[in-house]
Amino acid sequence: MSQINLVYDTLKQCLREQRFTYKQIAQKLNVSEASVKRNFSLQAFSLDKLEQICECLNLSLSDLFSLSQKQQEKISQLSEQQEMELLANPKLLLAAVCVRDGWRFSEIIKHYNISEVEGIKLMTTLDKLKLIELLPNNSAPISKLENILANPTMLLRWQFLEDIETVLIGRKWQKGLQL
Repeated sequence: MSQINLVYDTLKQCLREQRFTYKQIAQKLNVSEASVKRNFSLQAFSLDKLEQICECLNLSLSDLFSLSQKQQEKISQLSEQQEMELLANPKLLLAAVCVRDGWRFSEIIKHYNISEVEGIKLMTTLDKLKLIELLPNNSAPISKLENILANPTMLLRWQFLEDIETVLIGRKWQKGLQL
């Protein structure tokens, strides 16, 4: 994949993760929505416009380029250490899955009634394990996980089935999840 394609794909992912629409970007840039769509499809934004879009995301251009580079480092298979860390802490596994699925930090802590401090600890642990890339202000962590459950080892598959499906989801449906 070319570097330009990678930058635009990363930018689109960041916009999706922070739930920005083309219409909102068009308003910020003072252009039409059709112009934004055309520039994305042709990958034709000027550096000035790219910088303005990054500002909407609380990113610098260098942050965007750095994230683009890290997109090439996505993980499709967990190391044994990563897997053991996730297995040892069901909340950490749940947080990893939520980030992979595009949840914002604020959504995770609100939905699962996790304190901000505990949420930050979970995110920094995932970052140290190189499973996510933290962004400034806990805005929207970027997942480095292609799909951690697409190729799980038997150990992770059984742990997921037992802990997540029966324990966490079961509790949530019965009386609300209190992690």
